[in-house]
Amino acid sequence: MVVTVDERRSRRSVRSPAELATRLNALPDVLITRPFEVTVGDELQGVLVLPGNVIPVLRAIARQGGWWVGIGIGHVEVWGESARLSTGTAFVQARRAVDRAKKVAWGVAVEGAGWRRVSDLDRAIALWVTLLQTRSERGWETVELRLRGLTEPEIAAQLGITQQAVNQRLRTAFLAQDEEGARLIESIASEVQPP
Repeated sequence: MVVTVDERRSRRSVRSPAELATRLNALPDVLITRPFEVTVGDELQGVLVLPGNVIPVLRAIARQGGWWVGIGIGHVEVWGESARLSTGTAFVQARRAVDRAKKVAWGVAVEGAGWRRVSDLDRAIALWVTLLQTRSERGWETVELRLRGLTEPEIAAQLGITQQAVNQRLRTAFLAQDEEGARLIESIASEVQPP
């Protein structure tokens, strides 16, 4: 699975594609075949080992905001030393996907010509990412602590708020729906197969 990321309004931005690449490459439990790196035109590109690895990658990108994401499903014919030096249909599909992502409100698209379940994966990711994009900074902060395994009382102590406030933030941030969406995406992604 190839992921191509392009910054929205990159000429006027203070965001750094290199910083996002570093953040994505440092995500725990994400297996990356070719690390994310800055390519032509300040885009990022990386190759994931497992389809489910797209979930934490998309979460990190959604939290930062301001990026279009294309996910390419296909074969890698030539494995170069980096994503930039590798070639194959997965890279072509990622390019097509990021171009299509620029035309949809949620900014993420999946392409995989002829591969089974790609359109289902595309729709599930669209809904899930739209949900993530509604989350406030406080919601992100609280959800990230919960996803790291902290309990509500531990989160409350760390943030200096009440346990009831933690619970309210998690509900407002749609944590339960986020987790269900992530499970659905992982399930569909595991069923994506070549034609």
